Amino acid sequence: MLRQWRRDAGLRQTQLSEAISIEQSHISAVERGCKAPTVRMIGAWARACGQDLSKVAPHLAQMAGFDDEEIRRLTERLTEAPEQ
Repeated sequence: MLRQWRRDAGLRQTQLSEAISIEQSHISAVERGCKAPTVRMIGAWARACGQDLSKVAPHLAQMAGFDDEEIRRLTERLTEAPEQ
């Protein structure tokens, strides 16, 4: 899903890397399934790719088997402004 967001946004890994301040090699590892993204990384990635986080968060949470309260908390965390 993350790779598809990047591709749909027309971004290369290096462009996404610069946009979200994460090494390109880390982005590559996440896309290959070698590393797990953090919640904040998913939020930054989605924002950089123009994804609607209010729609993305519940989908991710359901895939992970979260209950309604966990989905609400995850949605709040993803839609927070990134830490500087």
